[in-house]
Amino acid sequence: MTSSESSPVAESLALAYYHFCRLSQFGDIQSLRQPFLELIYMSARLPTLCLLIGFIFLVNLQSIGAQVEPPAVAPPDNYELRMIANSKTFSQITALNSKLQALGSREVMEGDIGQLKSFFRSGDEDLEIKAPKDFTNVEPLALSETGIVVGYVSRTIGHPNGSLQGFYWTPETNEITLLEPLPTDSSGHAQDISADGKRITGYITGSEPPRVRPCVWQWNEESKKYIPEELSTFVVNNPFLLASQVIISPDGNRIAACITEKQLSQFIFDSALVAWDRSADGKWERKKLSDEQPKLKDMNDSGIIVGSTSGQGQPRACWIDRAGKIEQIELLPGDLSSVAYGINNAGTIVGMSDDPPGNDGAPQAFIVEKGVVSPLRLLRESEGESAALTINQDGAIAGFMYKEAGDDSAVISFIRTKKTQ
Repeated sequence: MTSSESSPVAESLALAYYHFCRLSQFGDIQSLRQPFLELIYMSARLPTLCLLIGFIFLVNLQSIGAQVEPPAVAPPDNYELRMIANSKTFSQITALNSKLQALGSREVMEGDIGQLKSFFRSGDEDLEIKAPKDFTNVEPLALSETGIVVGYVSRTIGHPNGSLQGFYWTPETNEITLLEPLPTDSSGHAQDISADGKRITGYITGSEPPRVRPCVWQWNEESKKYIPEELSTFVVNNPFLLASQVIISPDGNRIAACITEKQLSQFIFDSALVAWDRSADGKWERKKLSDEQPKLKDMNDSGIIVGSTSGQGQPRACWIDRAGKIEQIELLPGDLSSVAYGINNAGTIVGMSDDPPGNDGAPQAFIVEKGVVSPLRLLRESEGESAALTINQDGAIAGFMYKEAGDDSAVISFIRTKKTQ
C-alpha cells in the first residue's frame, strides 16, 4: 500500500458510519457515533466490526413519505415561526445564515427505500445537493454567510484516491467542487467555514504511517481555488478529529479542535483541546486550552465554544471560554443528557436536552440567554420532540420539531425569527 492509498477496511468502517449517521432519526448522535469513529483508524484488521456497524445501519432504516408545506405560524412572545414540512416524516435544519438560507436534511422515497437527502433552502425553494460523478453519497455540514456549503462525499470502497473527499458547493452553480488534500494524503473532510467563505476547516488523512491532521483551506483569489494548509500538531495521528470537529470562528481568525497530545500505545491516544490563532503575518499559532476532549459544535468571534462533554455515559452540553475553561450547561428538568449546537456573537446558545430512554420522554430544544437556561418556546409552552440545531447572528434559530402534538405527528424543520416592527 502506498502513502496515497488508504485501508479498505478502514474505509468500510467510515462508510458504514456514514450511512448509519444519514439514517439516524435525530440531530445529535454523539453518544452513538464516538465508538464507531474511534475504531475507523484503529481497526484495519478487524473486519467483523464492519458487519456489526452494517447491522446497526440496517435496523435503523426508516419509512419515508411525501411533502407538504404548512403556512407560517406565530409562536409565543415576539417571534415568528415558519414550519417547513418538506418531508412527510422527518426534516431538520442544521445550519442557518443571516439571509435565512438554510442547510438541512429530509427523508424522501427512492422506490421502496427511504433515504435521508440533504437540501439547501433559499426563500421557499429547496435545492438538492447532489453527489458528483463517481461518488454515491453527499454529506453537507456547514454554511457560510455567502451561501457556500461544505462537507464531504463518498465513493466506492478501496478507490485509489480515497473513498471520502471534502467539497464545497454554491447555489449559483448547484455543483460540488472537491477540495484538494495535501499531495501526500488521500482524503479530506471539510467540517466548517468562515462567514465570508474564505476559509474552510476540517481534516486530512493518509496511511503508512496512519495520520489524521487538522487542515484549513484558504481561498486563493488568483488561482480561484482553496489551498490546503496543515495545522501544527503534537503528533501526526489525531483520531479524535473523527469523533469531533475542527471549527472556525465566523471572522475566520481562530480555529479549535481536539488533537492527540500523547500516543500512549498503538491504539490509545491522549487528546487535548487546542486553538490556532491567526497572526498578523497570516501564520496559525497553536495554543493548548484544556486537557479535556469536548465534542465541539460551534464558536463565535469572541472564541467562546459550545458542544458537549462526556459524563457518566451521557453527553452534557457545555460552553468553553477563550482561555479553555469548560462550564456545563444546566439540563432541563428531568433530563439526563444534552448537547449545545450553536452560539452567535451575542452569546446566545441553543441546543437540545433529552429525557431518559423510553417511550415517555423526548428531546427538547433549549436556549441560554444571559446565563439562564430555558426551553425554547415554539408553538406550545413545552415543545416535546424538538431540537435547536443552529442560531444565526440575528438571533434566528432553526432545527426540528413536531408538526403537531402527539407521537404520530411528522417531525419537521422550523425557523424562529424575531418579529419585525
